[in-house]
Amino acid sequence: YQKATKVLRQALERSNATFGETGGEAFEISMNIGYAYSRWSPSLSSRMEYFDHALEILRKRGEGETIKYVTTLINITVNLMGGEGMGGEYTASPGDYFDSFDRDDGSFYFASMGQEYTSYFHLAEKYVLEAAEIAQKLEVEDEYLSAKVAILQAKLKVMETADLDSVPMGVDGYISGG
Repeated sequence: YQKATKVLRQALERSNATFGETGGEAFEISMNIGYAYSRWSPSLSSRMEYFDHALEILRKRGEGETIKYVTTLINITVNLMGGEGMGGEYTASPGDYFDSFDRDDGSFYFASMGQEYTSYFHLAEKYVLEAAEIAQKLEVEDEYLSAKVAILQAKLKVMETADLDSVPMGVDGYISGG
């Protein structure tokens, strides 16, 4: 996935050079880079850089109030909530709180898992609220769109009850999607 991320970033550079920052396959490539980061990088900020870029592309293309935009918001939120994002297994040990991680460009970053979780939980919540607002306007086109958003809102509400900062360091455990 690290190699895929590098290849996709090169593809995005080439697409931008050929078609501009919002043309060609820039949206799809940006989403794929975000997904690739979610498979190998513990940093939520790495994937969010590209997910946010994909959303910005849709807004600049005039697609900010479309089913595609709402679906993208939903997909990003689901990605944040699953796997190595805000859901799934979480363990805490003294080394986890301020640890360094290699980025694919050779640089390092230091992150507190609890702090990153809190920051991106609020962003996921914002995305769900935005999706709900737009979905109401689009129910004529997709009668189930509001229901899909409602399910995501319920999942997010469940996750909101998990306060990872209250877990003492050295305690192992997990928060499951169930």
